[in-house]
Amino acid sequence: MDVVGRFAAEADCSPFVVLETTDAALLFDQSQLRLIAEAAAAIGTLRDAVLTKPRCRQMATLRDATSYPFFSMLRAFRGFKCRPRLACGRCPLRRGPAIAPGSAALSDLRTLSATIRPLRVPRCMRHKGTHLYTVGPHSMFEFEGDDGPLLLPLPQPQYPAAELNASIYAFVKSVREHEQVSLKVPFSLKLSSIIDERSAFAKSAGLPRQLVPLAAYSSVGLGRVFPLLIDGLITEVFVDGEGSFAYVDHRELGRCNTGVYISKDELNRLINFAKTEAERCLDYVRPSLRASIKTSEFHVRISVDAPPLSIEGTAVAVRKFCIRPLTLSDLISNGTLTSEAASYLEGCVKRRRSITIYGESGSGKTTLAVSLDLLTPPSWRKMSVESDVAENVSQARFSMHQVRLLASGSTRAEQEKRTSILNSLLHKSPDYVFFGEVLSPEDSAALFQMLASGLRCIHTIHSDSAEALLRRLVLQHRIPPESVIDLDLLIQMQKVCEGARIYRRITRISEMLKQCRGEALPSIIDVFRWSDGAGRLARPNETRAASAIVACHAAASLDDVR
Repeated sequence: MDVVGRFAAEADCSPFVVLETTDAALLFDQSQLRLIAEAAAAIGTLRDAVLTKPRCRQMATLRDATSYPFFSMLRAFRGFKCRPRLACGRCPLRRGPAIAPGSAALSDLRTLSATIRPLRVPRCMRHKGTHLYTVGPHSMFEFEGDDGPLLLPLPQPQYPAAELNASIYAFVKSVREHEQVSLKVPFSLKLSSIIDERSAFAKSAGLPRQLVPLAAYSSVGLGRVFPLLIDGLITEVFVDGEGSFAYVDHRELGRCNTGVYISKDELNRLINFAKTEAERCLDYVRPSLRASIKTSEFHVRISVDAPPLSIEGTAVAVRKFCIRPLTLSDLISNGTLTSEAASYLEGCVKRRRSITIYGESGSGKTTLAVSLDLLTPPSWRKMSVESDVAENVSQARFSMHQVRLLASGSTRAEQEKRTSILNSLLHKSPDYVFFGEVLSPEDSAALFQMLASGLRCIHTIHSDSAEALLRRLVLQHRIPPESVIDLDLLIQMQKVCEGARIYRRITRISEMLKQCRGEALPSIIDVFRWSDGAGRLARPNETRAASAIVACHAAASLDDVR
């Protein structure tokens, strides 16, 4: 009782309080602390009444429960059922609700337990946070942790945690009762369908518009991770195992930890929706899974590694895609490329040149490919061959002619089907082809067959440099050098880590020389290249001039030291 009173007093000068226990650090806000203090006072009153009847066995059960930790004591009172006798006319347990009969918030112990449920946060989190921005009904706070910045979504001031939890709990209870009566088979188990149905029910139930998405995702057990999924500044979410805190890649903060605790149940719910989308199981024989989930609030690709492949437990990586695709102007604004390089690339697209975008995983290859694909004239007929539905975007809303074909290549049978689809493009007369990612020698063979037949395409492939890419095509994928020169443009994307910050930028744009005189590898010439001296993407002559200036400054500094 004393601890609750002390923290309730501290809440007057702080919007939240972190209480450290032996098991975890728990975060409460003022509304929750007030309810806890009210419940504690009611339980204290009941305890005094219980002590007046020491011989009652039922009273003895509650008397013992008053020595439990607070939430364990709530569970004991919630599960208590009194069986009164004739001689129990004055017993406080017989006259109605035992805990705070005058308080509507506390009359239902199950609602009380859900209302005052705290957030579990890392122990390393400092208690003073900085407000960054808002995401739906949440505010994103930045805290200081032992390993750098720590991101934590908290309810906005107009949505006190106690009221928010009570509203969501009431909605979840009502939607379950509604579906028990009205849900008819067959029904969809896909996340998007469930969210659409429950969002419509939440609107009809009178829930505030801003709380509708959160309530819908909370009803399927994804309410805690929901703010991370809809935050436009977060590009990837990682969970290394159940019962751990998620960490993210943030566009402004870089790689940072979060205060979002992912329990085993919450992780299993996310994986179950991924299995539903992939339409296959995750078991001992096939412990890896990749699936795309697209709803009206977010579009993600989930990669799951489970035991025995993952030794420490089930690990999940969530790659987020923009609901609104980034344009070339957006990439100029965030420093991915310069306006001069953008003009050059736009001219190459409109001249129907084949474009190869290479780089490491997560460097922004697909983002650039989609932005370039959006530059094509609306009159062009475009075919899109993707191994994952998240690779390109539907361009119908841009009044473009686009046919999207989904062809995965994870198994031998799927690879044969994928090769057949690529070969069939020759008979469909596309003006431009979007080939999501070249993964295998079969993909390379089909790609160069298209190029040799006169089709033009834009595609992505993993490689560290242009020279390594050419060696891979010639030596590993067995593509003749005479065929490799059918490539027109090579663009290198790079993910640059500076401290905790992560930048994605174009570091090299090269053209393929159309002469092959028996060399082992074809030759290329750089059109743009990243200059450390200029700090931007520059033409080769500008790069050499900037390097000379840097060398002169370094020599002058050395002379000064001497």
